[in-house]
Amino acid sequence: LIALTEKEKEEHLALGIGTQEQFAVIPSGVKTENFDPERALEAGRAVRREFNIPDSAKVIGTVARLVPVKGLEYLLRAFAQLEPGANAYCLIAGDGPDRQALEKLAQECGLAPRVIFAGYRKDVPAVLSAMDIFVQPSLNEGMGRAIVQAGLMRKPIAASAVSGIQDLIQSGQNGILVPPADPGALAQALGRLLAEPAWGETLGSRARQVFLPRYGEERMVEDIAALYEGVLKSKGIPLNWL
Repeated sequence: LIALTEKEKEEHLALGIGTQEQFAVIPSGVKTENFDPERALEAGRAVRREFNIPDSAKVIGTVARLVPVKGLEYLLRAFAQLEPGANAYCLIAGDGPDRQALEKLAQECGLAPRVIFAGYRKDVPAVLSAMDIFVQPSLNEGMGRAIVQAGLMRKPIAASAVSGIQDLIQSGQNGILVPPADPGALAQALGRLLAEPAWGETLGSRARQVFLPRYGEERMVEDIAALYEGVLKSKGIPLNWL
């Protein structure tokens, strides 16, 4: 059994799924070369122009499926609590069955002009480049690939302290963790990142330093191959067919 993080493994064991000896932990890998902050700068500016976001504005955003477990309701409610003078936009990239309900909530909260639903996007590095702060408000998450991608782009990250996210983010070191489903705590974290951009840049730089060597696609493939080879050897199955 392969878990993406130690926390995910622990949750499975607590539910009676498998035994300690049956589990291996191998994080999901991403194409790290696609997430180069410098290379994506112009593409990020193009995304901001696409949605008429002023150069002076700050962009708080996420990349996610629009489903309840992603906690996007709490991102919108946190965004509504920011100071009126924050000059911030909320950019949500992704699609899913909750889109209509989230758009309605944005209108009810008086946020509609400053909340952008970008829909499904293939240009994730460009979308991340357009953001100043990345948010992962999930209620559960095996790991959080979007967090890794945002960290590789040196974005300061605010995320829920749930499941595997806690293995990615050390709060105050390479991002900020907040309680799940708590828009007040999330708003406080976002307000601090907006008020202290230099600190946010430090968090983003540390995130890239942490994620770059650990979450590459090549490392994931090597680890999975080594795991299978070990299992085959333990069962006396020859490897010459590989």
